[in-house]
Amino acid sequence: MQVDFLVYMTLKEQYDELKLEHEACQTAVKEVSSITITEEHKVIKEDVKDDVSEASSANEYVDAEEPHLVAEVSALKQMLATQRKEAEQLNATILKLTLTNNELETQLRELRATIEQKDEELKLSTAALQRAESARNEVSESENGEAEAQAALETALNDNKRLEKQLLKFDGAMTAMEEEKARLLAQLREAEIASAAAQEEVVKVQNALEQLESKSQTLSIKLKEADQAREQAEDNAVAAEATVGTLQQQVRDVSTQLHETQHELETLREYQLTASAAALEEATTKHQALERLWEDVKLENERLQARVEELEFRLARSTLDGETRAAELQTQVEKVKREA
Repeated sequence: MQVDFLVYMTLKEQYDELKLEHEACQTAVKEVSSITITEEHKVIKEDVKDDVSEASSANEYVDAEEPHLVAEVSALKQMLATQRKEAEQLNATILKLTLTNNELETQLRELRATIEQKDEELKLSTAALQRAESARNEVSESENGEAEAQAALETALNDNKRLEKQLLKFDGAMTAMEEEKARLLAQLREAEIASAAAQEEVVKVQNALEQLESKSQTLSIKLKEADQAREQAEDNAVAAEATVGTLQQQVRDVSTQLHETQHELETLREYQLTASAAALEEATTKHQALERLWEDVKLENERLQARVEELEFRLARSTLDGETRAAELQTQVEKVKREA
C-alpha cells in the first residue's frame, strides 16, 4: 500500500504540473492568436490604406502633370509648324529674289554688250564724220564734191547724234537696273538673315519638343513600373491574407486539440487511481507534441510577420496608380474590414 500511495502521489504531482502547463499553454495560445490576428489585420489595413493614399497621390500627380505636358507639347508643335511655314516662305522669297537677280544680271550683260556695240558704231560714225570733213576740205573747190561731202557729213552727224541718244538711253536703263540689282541684293541679304534666324528658332523649338517628349516617355515608363509594383503588392496582399487565414485555422486546430487534451486530462483525473504509468506517459507525450506544435505555430507567426513587413516595404515603393486601381484597393480594404 505504501508503494501504491507513493506511485499515486507521484502521478498526482505529474498530473498537476501537466495541468498547469496545459492551462498556461492554452492561455498563451489564446492571447498570441488574438494579438497576432488583431495586429495582422491592423497592419494589412494600414498597408492597404497607405497604398490607397499613395495611389491617390500618384493619380493626382498624373492628373496635374500630364495635361500640362500635353498642352506644352501641343503649343511647341504649333510654334514649330508656324516657324517652319515662315521658313518655307522665306526660302521661297529668297528663291524668287535670286531668280530676279539672275534675270537682271542677264539683262545687264546684254545691255553692256549693246552699249559696247553702240560705242563701236559711234566710233565708226565719228571716224566717218572725220573722213567726210577731210573729204569736204579736199574737194571744197568743186561744188558737186562739196555737196556730196556736206551730205555725208550731215548723215554722219545724224548717225552720231542718234547713237549718242541711244547711249544715253542705255546708260539710264543700265543705271536703273544696277540700282534695282542693289535693292534686290539688299532684300536677298535680309531674307537670308531672317531665314537663318528662323532656322535657329526651328532648331530650338525642335530641341525643346524632344526634351518634353523624352520627359513624357520617362513619365510613362515610371507609371508602368508603378503599375507593375502595385500589382505585385496586391498579389502579396492576397497571399498575406491567405496566410493569415491559414494561421487562423492552425490556431483554431491547436485550440481544438488543447481542448481535447484538457478533456483527456480531466478524464485521467477522474480515473487517476486506476491509471497506469503508460497512460500518464502517453499524456505527457501528447503534451510534448502540443509544445512542439506550439513552437511550430510561433515560427509560422514569425514567418508571417516577416512577410507582412516585406509586403509593407514593397507597398511603400509603389508611387503611382490610377482611379480604377484605387477603387479596387478600396474594395479590398472594405473586404479586409469585413473580415476583421
